[in-house]
Amino acid sequence: MSLKAEPIILTPESVGQTRISQVSQSIIDKVLKSGEVDVIGLSTAMFLSATAVNFSKAIANVHVKRLYVDYLPTPIGRFEAMYLTVERGPAQEEDKIAKIEADMDLRPGAQTVLVSKMSDIQSLTMACLVKFQQFQRVRIAGAGSTINKVVTAALQISKGGISKDPVGIVAIKLETLQKPGTNPSTALAIYLEKGKETVQDEYVKTLEDEIKNRLGKY
Repeated sequence: MSLKAEPIILTPESVGQTRISQVSQSIIDKVLKSGEVDVIGLSTAMFLSATAVNFSKAIANVHVKRLYVDYLPTPIGRFEAMYLTVERGPAQEEDKIAKIEADMDLRPGAQTVLVSKMSDIQSLTMACLVKFQQFQRVRIAGAGSTINKVVTAALQISKGGISKDPVGIVAIKLETLQKPGTNPSTALAIYLEKGKETVQDEYVKTLEDEIKNRLGKY
């Protein structure tokens, strides 16, 4: 399967060196030329990819066609990776997450684990495991740079072999949060379900060789 456009790959070195507006401009330019583009954030750059894509959605007629997280093994180590495919046009009607949330108790302290800048991965993992003793589904959510911790914790629980029962990622939600008197921020929520397995995205395999080739140039 050939890619419609050269993917945008953000590495840890991109953090602090690349502005969100620059990434967003590149996303929109590539979508205008090719109809869609893949944006990949690796390790600490995952929040940068999510924020740039969310900003692009806010200012242009584009939507997220694919949002997937997984481990990416490379010769220089294993990275947590976020894959987003951005496509031209408005989002299609999607009620999958709404249906999942309808069966959850989203009140604070119930089925949601909120991630803060002070949170550590071990505590987040423990909080999720405890909640799985009470609930079938758990949502882990955070905003801004804590998106990195959201993904890391979700992958550790679903693929790290730490959970007593199988746990899979059943949905991922990218949205904008804004409190009165504050600037908007990008938020990510990952929905985990006990007894499920994460559905592997075959398209991502198409991207892996491209990513590894690019990493070899750094």
